[in-house]
Amino acid sequence: MSYSFLLIFSFLMLAAQCASDQEEVVISEFPEVYDFEARKVLDMPGALREISGIEWVDGQILAIQDEAGVLFWVNPENGEITENKSFGKNGDYEDITLINDQIWVLESNGTLHHIKDYRAAELESEKYKFPIKERRDFESLVQSQDSQKLISICKDCKWDKNEKEASAYSFDPNVKEYSDQAAFQLVKKQIEERLNVDYDKSVKIQPSAAALHPIDQEYYIISSTGSWLAIFDLDFNIKKLYRLNTKVFKQPEGITFSPNGTLYISNEARGGRANILVFPLK
Repeated sequence: MSYSFLLIFSFLMLAAQCASDQEEVVISEFPEVYDFEARKVLDMPGALREISGIEWVDGQILAIQDEAGVLFWVNPENGEITENKSFGKNGDYEDITLINDQIWVLESNGTLHHIKDYRAAELESEKYKFPIKERRDFESLVQSQDSQKLISICKDCKWDKNEKEASAYSFDPNVKEYSDQAAFQLVKKQIEERLNVDYDKSVKIQPSAAALHPIDQEYYIISSTGSWLAIFDLDFNIKKLYRLNTKVFKQPEGITFSPNGTLYISNEARGGRANILVFPLK
């Protein structure tokens, strides 16, 4: 799959009922395939107050927090920690993904931590640094649909235009190398050029987590900044965008799916306890 393209990031649009092809923005609260009202809340213990990334692994939720190099196994039924293992020193860890039965953890500076055998009694990891030395802040890590690449997405990198752009870089886990240049960008300007209707310009392009839907084969990207959730096709073309209820999603920083499509979104503690929200399919 080629990533050499610009991503057009826009709101979900419906064709207008007139010959002029005018478009209107449709803002929804949450993906229609999920039962928002039937959601379940899993309160996290103090050790995961700063929960920053989650991934479904072997029937449990594997979680990280952004201050310590520790993997936490969380029971998806009650939120209890069943096991934890150290994989590295304290740092700013932001996202986690499983690819080809191996765990990768993303640090905010773009460094990737490779954990070959996450089932071992004691974990060993190797670090692979991001090739650009300028200021950068990454929070999203997701695998490509063909399981051949990892994709790291900027939240706030110096070479991007603040909240107007977010560059994404591919990493080849076979040769252990990052791409030298961005594979694509999320570009807010494309929204303004494309839409011919009033549009909420407060949306900031600063993703905080990403995941690949196991059934629909679509990418879900979530942002704590501005509180939105967007769905993309496999070429990262926008399909739908949802403005999230900040009373429910206090600080969404992680997202994953179980094999049957159940959606999990984690929130760091903000004026309360951290949690993982569970959304069943309708």
